Amino acid sequence: MDETTYKILDVLSRNLGRPTSIHELTRKIKEMYGRAYYANIHEKIHVLTQDNIITLSKSGRSSLISLYFENYLLIDLLAEMELMRKQYFLKEKQEMQMLMMEIDTLLYNVSFIKSISLINPERNAKLNKTEIMFHMFPNKKDVEKTKIEINTIMASLQRIHNIRINYLILDDETFLDLLKLNESNTVKEMLHCKIATLHPQSFWMSIRGEILGGTMIIAEEHEIHP
Repeated sequence: MDETTYKILDVLSRNLGRPTSIHELTRKIKEMYGRAYYANIHEKIHVLTQDNIITLSKSGRSSLISLYFENYLLIDLLAEMELMRKQYFLKEKQEMQMLMMEIDTLLYNVSFIKSISLINPERNAKLNKTEIMFHMFPNKKDVEKTKIEINTIMASLQRIHNIRINYLILDDETFLDLLKLNESNTVKEMLHCKIATLHPQSFWMSIRGEILGGTMIIAEEHEIHP
C-alpha cells in the first residue's frame, strides 16, 4: 500500500460515518502527518473511487468521501492499514515491541478472541500504560473461561513489564450493541484512536456486517476510559 492511500484510509477510518470533502480530508491528513498535497490526494481519490474502495456523494459544490463497504476487498486494505499503523507505532518503541510480541504470542491461540485492539496507543505510551480491547466470539459458556485466562496473562505481563495495563473484554453481542447506540460510548470512541493489532480483518468484518445491515456507525472523538 502506498503512503497516500494509507493516509487516506487512516483518516477516513478514524472518522467513520462522517463523510468528508477532499479539502477537509487534505486538512486532516496535514494535521496528522505534517504535510499533505491537495493535487496528490485528489488524484488518489479518483483512483480509489474507480477501484470501488471509496464512494463519492454530492453535497452542494463539494464531493463527500466515504469508505465503500459494499466492496469486500476494502476489508483487506483496512487490515493492511492496521498493520502499517502497528509498525509505525512500534518502530522506535523497543519496550512496547516486547510487550506486544508477548501479547500476540500468548494470546494468538487463546480460544474465542475475535480481535485485539490497542486504544489511544501514542498517548498511553507517554504515560507508561496500555489500554486494550478484547473482542470475543459469541460463545457465552466458554468465553468465561477465556476471560479468566486473559486476566491471568494480563496480570503477569503487567508485573514483568512494570507497566499499567487497562483492558476491556467484550463479547460480540455487547460490542455490536455498543456500535448501534446513538450516544457516545467506549466502542464508538475507540474507532477514532485504535490499532487493531491482532486479527484486524475480523475487526473490520464485524464493522462491515453492521454497516451493510443498515446500522449507522459514527466514530466519536472523546477521551476514553476502558
